[in-house]
Amino acid sequence: MPEINRKKLAILRALDTHGEPLGSSRLAQELANLGVDLTDRAVRYQLQQLDEAGLTE
Repeated sequence: MPEINRKKLAILRALDTHGEPLGSSRLAQELANLGVDLTDRAVRYQLQQLDEAGLTE
């Protein structure tokens, strides 16, 4: 099983909470509300890694 860091876990939680696809800009806003500071670009990178690990699509 892949290792999941705090940022990736926060992204997965935000996606699960909303139950619908979210873009990187919206995810960055949601994460900021949770105290996780990531740029849109950083969110896209983390999402790409989650996709490659088979945790998102």
